[in-house]
Amino acid sequence: MLATKPVIGGLDYNVCRYGASRVTCRGPRRQLNEKYVSCLGGSETFGQFIEKPYSDILESQMNMACVNFGVPNGGLDVFLNEPEIMNAASKAAVSVVVLPGAQNVSNRLYKVHPRRNDRFLRPSPKLAQMFPQIDFTEFHFTRHLLLALQEAAPDVFPDVIAELRYAWAARVRSIISQLRGRVVLLWLPRPDSEENEITGRDPLFITQTMVDELRSRVMDVVSVYPSQESLAQGTREMIFADFEEGAARELPNPTFHADIAKALEPSIVKALES
Repeated sequence: MLATKPVIGGLDYNVCRYGASRVTCRGPRRQLNEKYVSCLGGSETFGQFIEKPYSDILESQMNMACVNFGVPNGGLDVFLNEPEIMNAASKAAVSVVVLPGAQNVSNRLYKVHPRRNDRFLRPSPKLAQMFPQIDFTEFHFTRHLLLALQEAAPDVFPDVIAELRYAWAARVRSIISQLRGRVVLLWLPRPDSEENEITGRDPLFITQTMVDELRSRVMDVVSVYPSQESLAQGTREMIFADFEEGAARELPNPTFHADIAKALEPSIVKALES
């Protein structure tokens, strides 16, 4: 039975690895010898603080294996750096790929950790030249870095966003290509937020135009906004320790996961029939 308030200790996610991959996904580990749908994404797909993520709900609805390749704090780079996962996903009948924010991809300005894509590793000489007043050793996370860059030089910051968007689009196209186009993109837009706003829920810096430019490369694009029921639920029925409450508020709750599964099913069924 789901807890209705935060609990110390959290959930057992049955984390697992596939092949020689160094990243852990939501388990239990699945046998990939029958027809299946693969689900690739970060903390949303992983189902952090959630007992039954949308992949499990989809599996129940469709009576077909839906393999959760979700990686906590994973962005686009984590999958492109893990050939075992990409190989497994490429063998799926169809793959659901969540469109994350653009801040957590390595680009010509800075590098992120290959498995924890929210971690900032180092700036490029170009970024150091653009922001000579910044001591980059002070930063460990991409959002913290970007907030400092925006504050230090708001007139230069749009150039940073443009570079992040360019790198993001290239990574998404690469993933789609490796999955042979048998992809349903899942976009979870940020309601009532500015395109260039750094704080708040993902995906950061992603516009409708950027998403629309990908439509011709995939089977479908599914956009899901939080419903009134989801917004009213808040963090109820999410399972987390007290210190994790802030993180839980930024992630889909059980109602939102159910909404995602409901929205995805028709597109996946159509893709399977094509």
